[in-house]
Amino acid sequence: MLDSIDRALSFALAKSESLSLVAVRIGGIALFFAALMVVVDVVLRRFSSVTLGGADEISSYAFAVSISWGLSLALLRRSHIRVDFLYVLLPLKARAILDAVASLSLAVLAFLLTRWGGMTVMESWRFGATSNSNIVVPLWLPQGIWVVGFAFFLVVCILIFLKCVVLLLQGKDQEAHQVFGILSVQEEAEVESKEALQAL
Repeated sequence: MLDSIDRALSFALAKSESLSLVAVRIGGIALFFAALMVVVDVVLRRFSSVTLGGADEISSYAFAVSISWGLSLALLRRSHIRVDFLYVLLPLKARAILDAVASLSLAVLAFLLTRWGGMTVMESWRFGATSNSNIVVPLWLPQGIWVVGFAFFLVVCILIFLKCVVLLLQGKDQEAHQVFGILSVQEEAEVESKEALQAL
């Protein structure tokens, strides 16, 4: 029973990582073009009276959406910063349990972000709120994409928590630690080497 649940969770996490990677790449492209728009707008303002209009607004939307969607990939790649001065002194079993508790705590935070963001979107929709600029963007649109990123982050947090719990119940403490544990110096070096080779 636990083995089948474990396989299903592994499959769901693999698919989540693939989707997160696509979202992060789209976010990176959006940030690049937003930064380009800001540069062009600044140059135009400096040398003429022409302005693109809304460049700063679009860049803020791109930044917010990129962050909310990037949280999931950072979580799956174990890149979030954690305080570990006591954690590293604990035995493996205790660290694996703390990893599960940490993933649950993060799920609670993701739930609160999603709930608060969802309320913001609904309020913008209800009142027909638009941006205070010449491009007049309906605020529910960028806010909606932003909140979906938080919702996806919540799903990934729950999947990781369940994966940790299943592995702990199976007595696979090392594997549970590898799902959400803090990267060791050696693991960080291996990840950076792998990414450097892929970039070549």
